[in-house]
Amino acid sequence: MKYLFILLTTSLLIFTSCDEVKQKTKSAINKTGETVAKGTSEFVNGVSKGIDETYESKVEISQDLKSKGLDIGKFKITDRSDSAQTLSAYLITNKDINDTLLVKVFDKEGREYGRSLLSVNEKSGMAKYYDFPFEKQVNIESKSTFIIE
Repeated sequence: MKYLFILLTTSLLIFTSCDEVKQKTKSAINKTGETVAKGTSEFVNGVSKGIDETYESKVEISQDLKSKGLDIGKFKITDRSDSAQTLSAYLITNKDINDTLLVKVFDKEGREYGRSLLSVNEKSGMAKYYDFPFEKQVNIESKSTFIIE
């Protein structure tokens, strides 16, 4: 009887401690997952910021298009697997516009090295991103200037 009591007590302690170990392991895994997720997010944000700072490009709109009510918000330069780089510009129409826009890209010394055409037909008060794809040979350099005419 004494051995049975010891056996039952030992079994109870083992099962209890196993459940406690299981809970601690699960908690540790969850905390590790949270840490990895935060680290990955910070890494991606850092890479994105680094790319923006590396390019340090700017986009300007011609006076003619400004007088037609066109304005610009944010922009980004993206790589596409099916073609070369693309300028994605958030264009804001303050007047109706139906025009073909020409984007010219210049290097930091002011030399032109690429062009892209895009038709825009929007009502006043609209805003959205427009993609201006460049030829595959155009490799957008840092500190480039894009002029939309």
